[in-house]
Amino acid sequence: MVPKLARARAGWPVLLLLVSVGAIALVAVQAYRAAASQQAVREQVLRDYARVVAWNYERHLMEVMRDAAREVLQPVNHYPGVHQFPPVPHADVLGDYLPWDPNCLCHRTRYGPIPDTLFSFVLGSDTVGVALNYYPEPDGGLRTDPMPADRSLPPPPAAAFGGQFRWVNDTITRQLRSGYRSETRFPYIVSFGAGQPRLLAYTVMPTSWGDTVLYAVMYNERVLRGMLAQVLDQRQLLPPTFQAASANRDVIALEVESFDERPIFRSYQGSEPAWSLSSGELAPDYGSLRIRSHIRPAYAETLTIGGLPRSQLPLLLGLLGLSVALALVAFTLLARENQLARARSDFVASVSHELRTPLAQVRLFVETLRLGRADTEEARQWSLDQIDRESRRLVHLVDNVLVFTRGPGRLLEEPAQPLELTGEVRAIVAEYEPLAASRRARIEVAAPDLPLVWVGSRNALRHALLNVLDNAVKYGPMDQVVRVHVTPSPGGARIEVHDQGPGVPPAERERIWQPFQRGGGRVARAVGGSGIGLHLVRELMHAQGGSARVTDSPDGGACFVLELRCPPVASP
Repeated sequence: MVPKLARARAGWPVLLLLVSVGAIALVAVQAYRAAASQQAVREQVLRDYARVVAWNYERHLMEVMRDAAREVLQPVNHYPGVHQFPPVPHADVLGDYLPWDPNCLCHRTRYGPIPDTLFSFVLGSDTVGVALNYYPEPDGGLRTDPMPADRSLPPPPAAAFGGQFRWVNDTITRQLRSGYRSETRFPYIVSFGAGQPRLLAYTVMPTSWGDTVLYAVMYNERVLRGMLAQVLDQRQLLPPTFQAASANRDVIALEVESFDERPIFRSYQGSEPAWSLSSGELAPDYGSLRIRSHIRPAYAETLTIGGLPRSQLPLLLGLLGLSVALALVAFTLLARENQLARARSDFVASVSHELRTPLAQVRLFVETLRLGRADTEEARQWSLDQIDRESRRLVHLVDNVLVFTRGPGRLLEEPAQPLELTGEVRAIVAEYEPLAASRRARIEVAAPDLPLVWVGSRNALRHALLNVLDNAVKYGPMDQVVRVHVTPSPGGARIEVHDQGPGVPPAERERIWQPFQRGGGRVARAVGGSGIGLHLVRELMHAQGGSARVTDSPDGGACFVLELRCPPVASP
C-alpha cells in the first residue's frame, strides 16, 4: 500500500504542472488571437480615417472646381443683351469679364487658376471660336488681345472644325447629345490628349434666336495637378488634434484617377502602397474623378484615442514553466485587457457619435447661410445661434476627452485662489444655458452671497459643475427646471444640482462614477454619451480634497452634491 500511496502523491504535482502548462498554453493561444484582433482593430482605424480623408478631399475638391468654373464662366450668363442678337460673342469675352490688373496689364482670377484656352461655339456647328492666353507667364495673368511685345507669339489656330481644337466641339457635343443632364451650371470633362490629362469646364447658353451657345475653358495637365495638390496641401482633411505638426502628405497618401482608371495625380513617390480604401467616383459634373486614399500605418497609434494596446504574447510565452497560480494571474490579466479593449472600443464609438451630431448640425446651418436660405435677419441670427450652441457642445466634449486622457492634473496646476463662490456658480450656469436651451431646460440658481473662500482650482470647479449640469439636462425630460443650490457647510461649501429626471437607483449610485459606466435605466440607454463625465467630476473633486455623491431630489429626480473644502479668506 505504501508504494501505491507514494506514487499517487508524486503524481499530483506532475498532474498539477501539466494542468498549469496546459492552462498557460491556452492563454498563449488566446493572447495570439487577441493580437490578431488588435491588428484587425488597427486596420479598421486606418480604413475609417482613410474614409474621412477621402470624403473631405472630395468635398473640398468639388468646392475648388466649382469656384474656379463659376468665376470664369458665370459672367457671360449675366452680360446684358449678349445673347439677344446675333452674332455669337467670341470666346475672348470670357477673359474680359475677369478683374483687370493695371500692374501687369492683364486679367487675373481671384479664386481659381487661370485657364489656358477659351472656347465658344454654337451647338451643332462645325466651327469653334478659340482665344489663347498671350500673357508671357500663363500662370500669372490672362491676356486674349496681344500687346505689341506679344507679337512674337504664334497666332491663334484656325477656327475650322477640323483644326487643332476639333475635339473640344466633339467632346462636349457628344456628352450633351448622349442624354446627359448636368446638376450644375458648369460641368467638367476630363479628357486626354497625347497621353496628358486636360480639364474642360463649360456652360450652356440658349439664345433668343434659337441657337444654343457653349462657352468653355481648358486647364492643362500642370494646372489640373496643381489644383489637386492644392486641396491636399492646403485643406484640413483630418481633425487637427490627430495631426499635430504633421503635414497632410506625411500622414496621407492620395491618388486621383480618371473614370477609366488612368492616373492623373499621386502624392507619393515609388511603389503603390497597400490601399486602405477605394472611395469611388466624384459626381459626373466634376469629371467622374476617382479618389483613393491611404493612411500611413506609422500613424495608426496616433489616430487611435489612448493608443493601441500592447500585445501580451511575449510575456505569456515566458510563463510556460510557472505554477497554476501564475496561470490564474495570467487569466486575470487577459480578462482585464479584454475588458479595457472593449471599453476603449465603446469609448471611441461613443465619442465619435457624440461629435458627429453637432458637426452635422454646424455644417447644416453653415450651408443654410451660405446658400442664402435664411432670408431674414431673424433667420440668420437663429442659424448663428444654433452654430454657437453646437460649437459650445463640441468644445465641451473635446475638453472632457482631453481631461480624461491627460488626467485632471492640468486643471489643478494653478494655485489656490480666493473666489466669490456664488458669483462663480452663476457665471458657470450662464455659460451652460445655451446648451440647456436645446432641450428647452431652464436653470434656476438659489444661492446666498457667501464671503470670499479659497478654492483649489477655478478651472476644475467649472469643469466639474458643467459636467453635472450637462448630466442633469441630458437625462431629464424636455422643458424641465434644473435647480442649483449653493449653501455653506462646515469647512467649506456645498453645491447641489436638482433635476426632474428618473433619478438614480441606490444600487447604481457608486457605479455611475466609474469610467465608461452609465445608468442602466431605459432613459440612460436611450441617451448618448461617452461615459466619462461623472468620472471626471469625482476625480476633480477628490483632487481638491472635496467629494461628489448623488441622492434623491425633492423634485423627484436626482440630486448631485459637490462638497468643496474652501475655508473663508481671512480678513485683512
